[in-house]
Amino acid sequence: MRRVVRLSGWTVGFVVANQAALLVVLVLANQTAGGVSAYQYAYLFFQLPYGIVAVSLMSALQPELAERWSLRDIAGFRRQLAQGLRLTTAVLVPAAVGMVLLARPLIGVALQHGRLDPQAAHTTAVVVAWFAAGLPGFSIFLLLVRAYQSMQDTRTAFALYLVENGLNVALALALYPAYGVRGLAASLAAAYSVAAVVAAADLRRRTGGLRVRPRPWPRWWP
Repeated sequence: MRRVVRLSGWTVGFVVANQAALLVVLVLANQTAGGVSAYQYAYLFFQLPYGIVAVSLMSALQPELAERWSLRDIAGFRRQLAQGLRLTTAVLVPAAVGMVLLARPLIGVALQHGRLDPQAAHTTAVVVAWFAAGLPGFSIFLLLVRAYQSMQDTRTAFALYLVENGLNVALALALYPAYGVRGLAASLAAAYSVAAVVAAADLRRRTGGLRVRPRPWPRWWP
């Protein structure tokens, strides 16, 4: 019971850190007319590929990772995680490119008629494009957090979220004066991408590497 409380405590900690960073970002966005709406609408569109593809991959992968780790099968854990990273990258890098290229027509069709005027739609589309640049890093970071949870190491996940949120807030404060809401999207994209690199480096050190010979499909993929 004590272990469960300790693990969940770190999880609550990174949820609080996320909300604190979001509050700072929304306070900044609110300084621009329509800034909060542009940020929130853009973030919802940014989440679509992650929610449809990455969450499905993570949900299938996490039980396998937890099993491998509990059996002390580090090679199997490493292999499954590497396969998950490979699939996530293969799907979400093209999705990110597509979002950057199609942000304007996508927002125009979905929101311009009845919700946003042309200028607001343009602003939202630009913010979507900046968010999309960070889609691979965002998704990889959250996949690696699932790996830490499978290892029952929520303390490291909390530390990584502190790095990500701290960098997000620092960049938001630095970029907002010059770039407005676009800078807030860029700060989130950069923060998650950097955090993903840090997490990958740590897991590579702890598991002996993440590069394995490719397989057509991992056994947890239907």
